[in-house]
Parts: sequence; structure tokens; C-alpha cells
Amino acid sequence: MTDTPSTKSLLSRLRSLARNRDAAVDWLAAWAKAGLLIGLWTGCDWLCRRLNAPIPSGVLGLVLLLAALALGIVRSDWLRPGVGRLLGHMLLFFIPAMMAPLAHRELFGPVGLKILAVIVLSTISVMLSTGLVVEACFRRRVASRVETLPAVTAKPANAR
Repeated sequence: MTDTPSTKSLLSRLRSLARNRDAAVDWLAAWAKAGLLIGLWTGCDWLCRRLNAPIPSGVLGLVLLLAALALGIVRSDWLRPGVGRLLGHMLLFFIPAMMAPLAHRELFGPVGLKILAVIVLSTISVMLSTGLVVEACFRRRVASRVETLPAVTAKPANAR
């Protein structure tokens, strides 16, 4: 069995953790804190479903976490390692967004090319119009400042 690059990196990470006990404890603690954040979201999801609440569970979880931070129940430095782990693996959270194009194969044909053309052309037009407006405003502001500057007269070289 050959090791893939990801397997090698995981094995080397586990070996280094085995050699350094403090790093292993920090690594596990960070993942435990990330697990607690996920547990908070899961609990809020259960609560929203149970109470048939009109707000999403993620919003309720953020409000509860904000309240805990504001009241000093949870310290931000305590959350930082867990949040760092979650942000480091954020790509995994967006994989479900890739399922829509796979479910709609017609987006890879002429319809998709038309949509792509509209997106590209509208982005270019918005960027160009924004740039032209900013440039015009900047030129107008510079011109108004030049008109209000006092006239500068040159003094003769022998005058003190």
C-alpha cells in the first residue's frame, strides 16, 4: 500500500504529536472546543425544531454565543483555537453548494454559457461604471481644491 500525500502528512502529524505531549494536548483541546461550538449549533437546531421557532438555528446559536461572550461566561481567547480549526477547514462547509451544478447538468451546456456571459458582462459593466464615477468625483474634487488655493507669487532671489 502506497501512502498518498494526505496520508503522509497525517502520519507525520500523528508522529510529531506522539513526540510532543503538550502539542497533542493543545491539538485535542482545540478540536474539543470546535466540537463544543458544533454542539451549541446542534442544540440550537434541536431547540428551534422543538419550539417551531421562526429563526434559523445558526442565528439563535450566534445570539446565545454573543450573550455568553458579553456576560463573560465564555472568553474569546478560550474560543480562538476551536474557531481557528473550523475556519481552517471551511472549504468542507461549502461542498454542498457544489451539489446544485451537479444536479443541473444543463448548466454545463449553452444555458450555462449564457449565464456565465451575463455574469461576466454585468461584473465588467459594474466595475467600469464604478471606476468612471469615482474618477469623475475625484477629478471634480481636485479641480475645486485647485480653484480655492491662494495664488503663489515668486519672490525675487535677492529678497529676504
